[in-house]
Amino acid sequence: MYDEKGNKTTLRKSSQHKCPNCGAYLVYDPETQDMICEHCDSKVDIKFNYAVRERGFDELENAPRWSDSNVECYRCSNCGASTVMDRDTLATSCPYCGSPVVVETKKRSYVRPDTAIPFQVTDEEARDGILKWRRKRILAPRDFRKHIAIDEMKGVYLPVWTFDSNTETFYNGRLGRRRTRTVRRNGKTYTETYIDWFYVNGTVNMAFDDILVRGNNNVPEKYFDKLKPFPQQLYVVYDDKYLAGYIADNYSVQPLDAYEQAKERMRNRIHSEILRMYNADVVGVLNLDVRIKDRSFKYAMLPVYITASKYRNKVFNQYVSGVFNANKQVKVAGRYPKSPLKIGLLIALGLALFVGAFLIMNRFGGFDNVDISFALGHVKNSLTIW
Repeated sequence: MYDEKGNKTTLRKSSQHKCPNCGAYLVYDPETQDMICEHCDSKVDIKFNYAVRERGFDELENAPRWSDSNVECYRCSNCGASTVMDRDTLATSCPYCGSPVVVETKKRSYVRPDTAIPFQVTDEEARDGILKWRRKRILAPRDFRKHIAIDEMKGVYLPVWTFDSNTETFYNGRLGRRRTRTVRRNGKTYTETYIDWFYVNGTVNMAFDDILVRGNNNVPEKYFDKLKPFPQQLYVVYDDKYLAGYIADNYSVQPLDAYEQAKERMRNRIHSEILRMYNADVVGVLNLDVRIKDRSFKYAMLPVYITASKYRNKVFNQYVSGVFNANKQVKVAGRYPKSPLKIGLLIALGLALFVGAFLIMNRFGGFDNVDISFALGHVKNSLTIW
């Protein structure tokens, strides 16, 4: 971990796991994926249990709770984020905004995770990944891109619900395929598009595995998606050992509400599958009667490093996946400040190129029929994207 000045700090210690040699506290080490003792350098192997079990919805009422573990819940005094750490750990700041956190006085019955993906990426690798990512942000101010120190970085387990379902869907409706044909009118040949409509009905069976719904919105979806995938083969049965040195984020989306989101995604995929079956690209009407034959869920934790970088009194979060991509590279996403000067220069350059191209084309008669206001509007819209 790193403090606000970018200096490395000691990993948090777990009161539940002590060194068998000297009695000091053990911490989880992502590099070796073992528990290590920072006092005598002893190492205790972790035996990962990959037998992750899906839960039936009838088990939700009696699912294990965080209250069954030696942890404490904290809430940020600024952004309201709720996190979990070892009960004997003194939490000081929020991983999202850097503001102070306090112990939640109102105890909540949060479900304890069924599974997690332990961290593979180390603090140093995450830090290097962020620095490389920053240097590539050409629109960022120079001092932000070249800033060596990283503000406090924390390893956080993000909550997600995953759902499995087998479905049977009865459908009927009117679909269509776009086609083209050549016609002649008034002695001229035209190509026109028309829709070839047809009626459908039938049954489709589909199985869904690990439909993932985020447990909260603390990490914006567009950045979370860039950190994917989190491979299923890395899931292990949750153990409090993985929390030694890290933070677990609490969920705000309740499991049944998450399931409603999952059902909507399943319905959309069923809808798309029916269109694919008929090679249809137009829908007049399509009625779906989706029947859930069985369903199950699990509550999972995904590893992500978070830094709350402060630049000119504003907080810019960057996120690093706790697992490598297929090429053993670090995945980074997040916000960064943009330099008004660089944006202004980019706009000026874009306008100069457009005007130059316009003058050249106009010189040779290429823009005789072009609406200049329409073209400039397109340039403005294109630059807005930047």
